[in-house]
Amino acid sequence: MIAGEERNDMTSNLSQLEASVGELPRGEQLLLVERLMRRLRMDELSSDAAWRNSLAEMAGDAQIQRELRAIANDFMVTEADGLKSL
Repeated sequence: MIAGEERNDMTSNLSQLEASVGELPRGEQLLLVERLMRRLRMDELSSDAAWRNSLAEMAGDAQIQRELRAIANDFMVTEADGLKSL
């Protein structure tokens, strides 16, 4: 959660930024918005790629594989209880 004073600073900064953007010609405003969206998408893709890489590393880790096998063994009895999967 953002503290009140920090939130006010952010709101003030955003208001100033919005006013500055409002002074730009329409074409430059659109160009700025496109560039911001491209940056946000690239950040999202980078974050997603890092997450996938971390998952791949964990999947290849021998200790994690042993732990997953141990968990599967712990639940083996309940899997044979005759209940159908949903």
